[in-house]
Amino acid sequence: MSALLNAGVTLEKTLNTMALQSQGAKSEIFIEVKKAVKQGHTLAKALSNYPKDFPEVYIGLVSVGELSGNLSLVLKKLAVFLESSNSFKQGIISSLAYPLIVIFVSLMVVILLMTYIVPQIVDVLVAQERDLPAITILLIVISQFIRDWGMLLIMVSMTLFLLFSYLYSLDNKFKYIVDTFLLKLPVVGNFIKLGESALFASTMQIAISGGVSMIKSLNISSRVIGNKKLKESLKEVMSLVREGAELGRSLGKVDQFSPLLVQLISTGEKSGELIGMLEVVSTQLTNQLKQKALRFTVFIEPLMILFMGGIVLLIVLAVMMPLIEMNSML
Repeated sequence: MSALLNAGVTLEKTLNTMALQSQGAKSEIFIEVKKAVKQGHTLAKALSNYPKDFPEVYIGLVSVGELSGNLSLVLKKLAVFLESSNSFKQGIISSLAYPLIVIFVSLMVVILLMTYIVPQIVDVLVAQERDLPAITILLIVISQFIRDWGMLLIMVSMTLFLLFSYLYSLDNKFKYIVDTFLLKLPVVGNFIKLGESALFASTMQIAISGGVSMIKSLNISSRVIGNKKLKESLKEVMSLVREGAELGRSLGKVDQFSPLLVQLISTGEKSGELIGMLEVVSTQLTNQLKQKALRFTVFIEPLMILFMGGIVLLIVLAVMMPLIEMNSML
């Protein structure tokens, strides 16, 4: 859209082109948006009818672009912001994918051993009517428990997970409690603060550079933030800024965001280079988060392999020890 508008194509023809190059429901959305624009509505107003497809940051920036007459420029900045944001998210997902796959496969192997392989071998050992080692007895108890109650445990776990997801998505108080707890966790809390601080800086940078006021930029940024505790903290920051306080000092007062974010924003306000500093801190925090995710995966991969290997070793020992004793007696 930025390229077409910059080339002098009208907004209606641009939306028509977007509808033609899109498919399915996306094409229908652009058709409806074009109809709303033809009826005299602004593009921002037309996009606001589809909040799931166009978040607050889209609508706020498009509105500013229309009012200032720089819609193509604002859309270009928004495109760059979206590309960097998606690249960042994909990088984090890629870093965590392998450890999750290792954990899942390892659990499946252990469950297979405990429910199918081990019981067959244990039946042979029990039939010998000999005293079994403590580790073998423990293995038999665990194996029998999984066979008797495994499906019930899975169903209960799934029910609790669905209930948790339901409450987390709909109950604001429950979400606030959970998000506050997550921020206090040593590793997880640091990840969340870095990620949300980077997203906050990126959103503020694109909003302010697009001509949005400080208060409105903070309002847009607060809606982009996912953590409920940090979202509430930003509301407190907005109140302080509205009263005349500096943004950096207000962020430092709530003490919930990355110290680097607070420091560089304060420096940007004093030097008059707030937009530049927001871009710098966004890049710095994104790189920090990627490096921490990489170090985490490098550490967790061998740890998980060793842990699952240790479990398999205990299972093998529990099975082999009685067999070795039987052979020695023969």
